[in-house]
Amino acid sequence: GKTHLLRAMANAVAKSQPTSRLYFGSVADIQALYADARRPRPEIRAELSGHDWLFIDELTDVARAPDLEPELIGVFNDFHDAGRQMVFSSRERAASCDFLDPTFRSRLEWGLMVHLKAPDLSVRSQFVEQINKDKRLGLSREQILTLASRFEGFRRLEGVLLRIEAFRQHAGGELSDAEFTRHIRLSEDKKVPELTPDRVLSVCAEHFGIPA
Repeated sequence: GKTHLLRAMANAVAKSQPTSRLYFGSVADIQALYADARRPRPEIRAELSGHDWLFIDELTDVARAPDLEPELIGVFNDFHDAGRQMVFSSRERAASCDFLDPTFRSRLEWGLMVHLKAPDLSVRSQFVEQINKDKRLGLSREQILTLASRFEGFRRLEGVLLRIEAFRQHAGGELSDAEFTRHIRLSEDKKVPELTPDRVLSVCAEHFGIPA
């Protein structure tokens, strides 16, 4: 996902510019820095602004830390004025983040914005196939395609593959079709009916055999 891509960008910069000072962290990490009452805010801002590159993950978490936004705007201005590079990741497009200060949002839109689409079936299949090979899970081509078709996100795929790996390590032997199907069923989201008064009455009536 976006965090892996952001980390890959930071790693690439670190390799190509080994003398550059990089900061990589999430909004929560920065919030933790400012939570240290022993350090004044200007000192923390100066520390962040002293880096050559800034990589910040999960910008949408600013919604839960509104007092942090002025500090981020200050760091943004310092980086922009110095001509240094910043990279932000977000679950939402900047234009959709109504909780952001309009000035901050417009400044974010100055830069190059890239929208990541969900990986298609081909990419997901390659992902499952690589993990199957690396971890020697013994999945067939049909099972690989089934997993790639049923789960659209990499995290969901990682979860079911981890479950299969744990089963193989514990039970040993080949993964039967029945076990494979069971692991898929256990990994899928279960839709729970909405709890409403009508739902409560219906379940109670059914349980006690009372006409609804």
